[in-house]
Amino acid sequence: MAPYVHVIRGIDIAPGMVTQYNQRAAAANFEPSTMSAVEGDILNPSEALGSPDMANFDAVVTCMALHHFEHPRETVHALVERLRPGGAIAITDWAPTMKGGALDEAVKEHESRKEKHAAHGTINKEFLSPENVLGMFEAAGCDMSTAYYIVVGEKSHIPEEIAKVPGGLHPTMFLALAKRKL
Repeated sequence: MAPYVHVIRGIDIAPGMVTQYNQRAAAANFEPSTMSAVEGDILNPSEALGSPDMANFDAVVTCMALHHFEHPRETVHALVERLRPGGAIAITDWAPTMKGGALDEAVKEHESRKEKHAAHGTINKEFLSPENVLGMFEAAGCDMSTAYYIVVGEKSHIPEEIAKVPGGLHPTMFLALAKRKL
């Protein structure tokens, strides 16, 4: 997104992800004033999330993360509150599939792993339907005349060595977008 915006702020609950983000931004020659991330829980804001540069955003983007949110409705609401009036929220994530589909396989694999990590047990695919995501936007105060949810027609490929599923996974994604009411 860097070519299209002046300032990028990342928020992640996992300190390791924040460190990795900031290291990559520095390696790409971005000053922290232009691109940086802070550790924080959007539902339990820390001092870092209370700073003036963590509000009144033109856009908020969450990519491949909504399925990990413990409280997705509340989180989407908190993200929309950080938008300036007319600002946009965009969500990209795995489209729900029928039982036995690729996302269902990924959830089973994730839950069966012997090694446990912070994200273990947090994949929740039940709320990723168009009705649920658009309902989150409406409850968060978005202008529903600007809202949409589309399923990307092309399947993604997650190789077997990453997915840990024979043959890999071939899920589809969705993109949902809405603007905060003026």
